[in-house]
Amino acid sequence: MCIRDRGEPTIPRFFHHTVTVRSQILDDGDAQLLHPASFLTIRTTPHHIPLPGDSSLRRNRLLLRTSGSLGKPKLVVHLHTKLLANAVNVVERLGLKSGDRCLIPVPLAHMYGLGVALLPSLYVGASIELIERANMIRYLAQEKTFQPTIGFLTPSLCRMLNRPRSLPCAYRGAIVGGDRLSSAD
Repeated sequence: MCIRDRGEPTIPRFFHHTVTVRSQILDDGDAQLLHPASFLTIRTTPHHIPLPGDSSLRRNRLLLRTSGSLGKPKLVVHLHTKLLANAVNVVERLGLKSGDRCLIPVPLAHMYGLGVALLPSLYVGASIELIERANMIRYLAQEKTFQPTIGFLTPSLCRMLNRPRSLPCAYRGAIVGGDRLSSAD
């Protein structure tokens, strides 16, 4: 259980490490930025208390804390095998290809961001651009430089992108999720 402390949820003490991913813009010739230390921060959880040896949470599980945007943050447990099977199904259903350029402006703590966008894109070897704290200005800037073929959108981003635009875009597809589309969309 996560408890709010000064507005921030605390990390459960049975988490041995926490991983934070920082977004960055890569230039084609900047190979040192591809080293994980340039975009990952791994910290040991203070006062770590290991799970019992027979706990099912110790094996083949991914534990993610939700953002709490619709209430208190929660801990979500994903099985590795089911996440990978889901990724394969998404690839088949959406027709993702290694040559795709996937723009992902949605949080990875949600199953839409993780299970529909990121893992399937990684599975096929597509190019991926993550947008941290996405808004229309960030989205349009990344769209211009990254030139995506696939966009993973929320209905609100979809509505904004549906307006007349000065530059045409060559999307092969747009996947909309996270909320329902209204009849006006």
